[in-house]
Order: sequence, then structure tokens, then C-alpha cells
Amino acid sequence: MLDEYLKQAGFQIGQTRSHVRSGYYNNWDEVYGSTRLDQNDNNKFPGHFNLIDYNGDGVINNFDNVPFGYPSRPQNTYTASVGLDYKRFAVFVQFYGVNNVTRELTQTNFNARLNTVFNQGDYWDRDNQDARGPMPRWKSLSYGPAYGDFFQYDGSYLRLKTAEISYTLNPDWVKRAGVQSMRFFVNGNNLTFWSKLPDDREGNVGNSNTSGQGAYPTVRRINFGFNLSL
Repeated sequence: MLDEYLKQAGFQIGQTRSHVRSGYYNNWDEVYGSTRLDQNDNNKFPGHFNLIDYNGDGVINNFDNVPFGYPSRPQNTYTASVGLDYKRFAVFVQFYGVNNVTRELTQTNFNARLNTVFNQGDYWDRDNQDARGPMPRWKSLSYGPAYGDFFQYDGSYLRLKTAEISYTLNPDWVKRAGVQSMRFFVNGNNLTFWSKLPDDREGNVGNSNTSGQGAYPTVRRINFGFNLSL
């Protein structure tokens, strides 16, 4: 029988699950006194994350992968649109947002055995034991979920989804040229983004350390043009 926290029943569809960190191993005494990992335990070093033995059985394994945060799909979405016409000027903006969502954005560096490096902020060393990121390691084996919840982010965001400014020429001017109406505009999509995510990716990301690092960032588009009616 599985413990209740390991079951799908009672949790939302897509519930995020993760090993949970509890600081770092800051010295060799803490490494030697730490809970055993069921894989690559002899590759632990000071400067690596100390994972919580959630069920207290004396080993870190898949039974310590626990519900964490929110589901990978937003529980709530919301939008707001505002438009204004003044004389022949027009302005339109649309905001879109989500909340109650946890996203895994795996941006590993040397431990991924790739040559790609992401900006994770400062990293652990013996003089900086409160750093955001662990000690860098290069192509050395570690426990699969060794980063714990490090790559789990609050995926809530607010986006300026669409914005447009336009101006319609005076009909009396353009009719002299045989034109019924002429409107110039500039608009854009995904113009700005407010979130705790490290970059703008709406897609969720897998946890493989040896493949790609997730969905391509959302593209910003800006358009210029005019509408002409003859």
C-alpha cells in the first residue's frame, strides 16, 4: 500500500511533485552524516543540495518525491482589454495572466553534460554558503533529482498580450485622391511580461539533464502597416 502522499487520488490532475531541498552540505562532516542516496551516493560533495528524507526510511529515493506547489497547468486565467478612441486616434491594449501554477524550468549548467550555460546567480563555495545555486560540477554523476525543487518556479505571470495605436486620416483629405479611408497603425504581441520565472516560456519543461532545456521562449512581434479602402 502506498502512503497517501504518493497516490494520485486526492490531488489535482497534473500536480507537481518534487524532492525537497533543505540547504546544502556545507562540509565533509555533513556529507558523511547525511541520508544515503539510493544512486551515486559516493558522488556527494560539499556544496550540493541536502534533500529531505520525507518518509524517514533512511534513504533518499522515489518515495521522497512529494506533492509540491500547484499543478503544471494554471488553476486560474484572466484577461482584461481596454480601448480608447479620441477623434481619429485609437488605442487598444489586452492583458492576459495566470496564477496558481508551478512550472519546472530545467536550466542546468555543467551538471547537464552540455556546453550550454544559464545564468543561475551566485553559486556555493565555502565562503558563500547561502548562495542561490550549488557548487558547479562538470560531467560527474549525481543522484537524478539532486537539484530537488531548485528548478520549480511560481509560474504565475501577467503579460501585455496585445497593444495597438492607430490613426485614421481625415476622410476629406483622402477622398480627393479617390480613397475612401486610410488608417495607419503599429501593434505588437507579447510586448512585456511580469513573472518570477527566469524567462518568458509558457510551455512546461521536462526534467531531462541530457536533452534540450525546454520550450523556445515566447516571441515578441511588432508590426507596422496601414489599411486602405478604395
